[in-house]
Amino acid sequence: IAFKLLDALEAVHDVQLIHGDVKPGNVLLTPKNEPILIDFGTARNLADFQATLSANTHAYTPGYAPPELHGVEQTRDVGPWSDLYSWAMMIIGLLAKHPQTNLGGPISIVSRYRLRQDPYSDLASWLQNVPSNVLKVLQKCVQLDHEKRPKNVEETRNLFASKPMVFTQTRSEDPVLKKQIEQLQKSLEKKQKTTDRAIEVIQKERNRADREQTRANKAEQALQREKTRADKVEQALQKERNKVEQERNRTKQVEQTLQKEKTKTIEAEKDLFIFLRTLQKERNRADREQTRANKAEQALQREQTRANKAEQALQKEKTRANYPIGIKRQILRPIMKPKREKVTKKPVDRIHVRKPKPPKGFVLIPAGSFMMGSPKTENGQNDYEFLHKVRLTRSFYAQETQVTQAQWKALMRTNPSAFKGDSLPIESVSWFEACAYANALSRKEGLPEAYQLINPSGKPGTNAFSCSRVQVIGGNPYLCKGYRLPMEAEWEYAARAGTKTAYYNGDDASKLDQIAWYNEGWSGSTHPVGKKKKNPWGLYDMSGNVQEWCWDWFDSDYYKSSPATDPTGPDTGSYRVSRGGSWSYSASYARSASYARSARRDVGYPCTRYHVLGFRLFSSAP
Repeated sequence: IAFKLLDALEAVHDVQLIHGDVKPGNVLLTPKNEPILIDFGTARNLADFQATLSANTHAYTPGYAPPELHGVEQTRDVGPWSDLYSWAMMIIGLLAKHPQTNLGGPISIVSRYRLRQDPYSDLASWLQNVPSNVLKVLQKCVQLDHEKRPKNVEETRNLFASKPMVFTQTRSEDPVLKKQIEQLQKSLEKKQKTTDRAIEVIQKERNRADREQTRANKAEQALQREKTRADKVEQALQKERNKVEQERNRTKQVEQTLQKEKTKTIEAEKDLFIFLRTLQKERNRADREQTRANKAEQALQREQTRANKAEQALQKEKTRANYPIGIKRQILRPIMKPKREKVTKKPVDRIHVRKPKPPKGFVLIPAGSFMMGSPKTENGQNDYEFLHKVRLTRSFYAQETQVTQAQWKALMRTNPSAFKGDSLPIESVSWFEACAYANALSRKEGLPEAYQLINPSGKPGTNAFSCSRVQVIGGNPYLCKGYRLPMEAEWEYAARAGTKTAYYNGDDASKLDQIAWYNEGWSGSTHPVGKKKKNPWGLYDMSGNVQEWCWDWFDSDYYKSSPATDPTGPDTGSYRVSRGGSWSYSASYARSASYARSARRDVGYPCTRYHVLGFRLFSSAP
């Protein structure tokens, strides 16, 4: 029986399975005393067995399970040696006169393992009728350290000596045991009948599975034929695609040629325009010369007339020279003292210097100097806000309010905002999308675009939109004629509006409610723009509603070395600057000098979309 069970275990191990619960209750004996190993409910392959042990979900029988299944080994290595331990424990129990009193429970196994005591060193004392070679094999198989056990069934067989196992006394001489064996045989016969019925059911299921497999094979063959047809169709389709691609390439070449011709035409039109403009200038100059010549001729004509009159007067003088003296005086008096004509001075036209008119919805911010950053005495001041003087040499226009959802939808035809409403500020837009909107507004109003978007794809305001980077057309943002995002220095200069306090209405945070929406926490939302008090230069919500994107890259040390005149920010970086307060932040976040307070508030990745982050546009004045 023992050797046949070894054959069964070897077959199990050959398919990379571990039974995990070898015990007498899982062995059936046929009427011919042939053992059958049953109950593979705990069987697993090696990988699954390790995962089951790690989760401490494996079920085992304490009296027959090896130490690694009790959890006393740190490595908990499970393998064929684990089933060999249970097999040996079962054989020892069957050979012992009182098997249930000598096996020992899990506590005994654990305690002896930790003390490194061999619990079965005295097998020979209570298995007196068992051959010594069998005792040696059993004793080696039940070693607590699995590395001392046989590694597999073949190694176990080799441990047995060549001489047969001879028992000096048969177990059937014990009447109590004989009765137990008879009862066990009856039980086994009943189980055998159940097993036979189960085998019949299994055979039927196998037949049904064979039929299903046959149908599946036929379906697989049909599918293979369909795949072959599909491959042929795909090949034909690929040929058509190649033809279409060739046509596209030809079309692209024609378009490139046409584009070159258009470029040449445009250059020729530019040359013609320059020629016509030069010709017009020459005509205008000739007209001015002709006008001056006509005026000179008229002046000469007037001089000729005066000369004629003087000649006539002289002739009269000669005629009167022969008159008496008294008469001469009367005649010459009006000639010697002619009346002076009154010269009326024409008023000189005054030169009126007109200020440029701001675009609709924008205010003019004059050029000037200010102290950028904040003093260390200001509440909530951060080292990022190093106080330094900045001079802006060019005036600029600033949008009175943040860009609203109505303005965004009119150009972009989308609305990504978390809080909906036409008069609410647009939010949840990335820095790239803000640049795209600025270009769209410039195009609408016939102005040059400020930015060149590199590799844009998708529609701004949707998750499909992406862009790799943006660069300023012309290089200098201060010289852009189109709409753009503010430089960080421009934003703070406009927000302060000539003030030097923490907020543009003073240092008292209790009065911040007059000018900003803030401190609502995550239960709040955005508000309609332009409802709070504006700053001295006419800008609304600079201290709180949504934060606003700026053009500059972020660098925490930039203030300490930035140019004093028209700073443009660091050349590179990972984050773009955002300024201003938000409806969800506290008063310290709403200060004008809130540069780089923290990553979630003052800086953000260019692709960030956040429901507290929007923007307003600026534009350079002529």
